[in-house]
Amino acid sequence: MDREDGTLDMQTQLIRYAAGFTRGSCRWLHLKSGLSKVSAWLHRICGDPSPAIQRVALKDGYSIEIDATDFIGRSIFWCGNYDPKIWTVIQRSLTRGGAFLDLGANFGIYSLQAAARVGSDGVVVAVEPNPTLAESLRRSAQASNAPHLTVVEAAAGETSGRVQLHIDPGSTATASVRRESVFGGPLTRAVDVEMLDVVKIVGDYFTQAIDVLKVDIEGVDEAVLVRLLDNGIKPQTVVFECHAAEGQEVAKISLVRRLTDEGYDVYRIQKSVFRLRLAPVSSLRAQRSHFDFVGYLQRH
Repeated sequence: MDREDGTLDMQTQLIRYAAGFTRGSCRWLHLKSGLSKVSAWLHRICGDPSPAIQRVALKDGYSIEIDATDFIGRSIFWCGNYDPKIWTVIQRSLTRGGAFLDLGANFGIYSLQAAARVGSDGVVVAVEPNPTLAESLRRSAQASNAPHLTVVEAAAGETSGRVQLHIDPGSTATASVRRESVFGGPLTRAVDVEMLDVVKIVGDYFTQAIDVLKVDIEGVDEAVLVRLLDNGIKPQTVVFECHAAEGQEVAKISLVRRLTDEGYDVYRIQKSVFRLRLAPVSSLRAQRSHFDFVGYLQRH
C-alpha cells in the first residue's frame, strides 16, 4: 500500500516491478497460452495489488481497467493479456475500418485490442451484461479515446426481455444466464439484467458486414449463433467456445456441424505456448469438455 508520505511499501514496489517485467516478457516472447498459470504463480508469491482496481496499458495508447482479484483481471494485470491465442486468431481477420462484435466482452480485452486495430474508421461493439464490467469497459474506452467502441450493457440472446445473470464473484468468466456454471457447480449471486435479441443488436449497431464475431456467453453460445445464422447473418470469421462429451467426434458437435453446413471451414484452436496452431475438426475427437474454435466463411 501507499504510505502516508506518498512512498510505496516494499510489497507494492515488488508487485509493480514484477508485473511490469512479466508484461514485457510475455509480449517479447509472443506467448500464445499459459498466461493464467503464470499469473496464478505470481499471485501466490506476491499477493494481490492494492488497490484491486488497476489500469493496465495496452498497445497504441489504449488501456484497460480491471479488477486484479478476478481470474481474468489477474491475468491481464500480471501478463498484459488473457488468452493471446484467441486475439491472434481475431486480428488475422481484422483490418483498418473493419467491424468486430464481441458477445460476452468481460473487461473488454479483445474489444479494446480490436478498437486499436480497426481504428476510428472501424466499428467495435462490446456486449456485456455484468453492470460492473460494462461500466469498467466504458471507462476503458473513454480513457483510450475510442468513440468507435460501443458498450452494450445487456445479455445477448434469442429474444429480448429481463433475465437473471448468475455470477461467481471470484471469476467473472463463468457468469451465465443459466443457474449453474458450464464448468459445474452453482453460481452464487444473481443480478437482474436486460437481454437483447442478438439480431436486434446487429441491426442497431452495424451498417456493414461483421468481419469477426467472438462469442463466449457461457452456455447459450449455440442458441445465439444459430439465431444469427437462421436470419442470414454470417460474419466472415466466428470465434467461439463449445462443449463436448469426451471421445465425441468434434465434427459431429451440433454447432460445428451447423457452421460447416453454412459454408464455414471450422478449426479447433489448439493450446500452444509459442505459436498458433489450428487443427481441422474432421479428424478430431474430444479429449476434454470444452474447446475454442474458429470458423472461416468460405469465399466463392
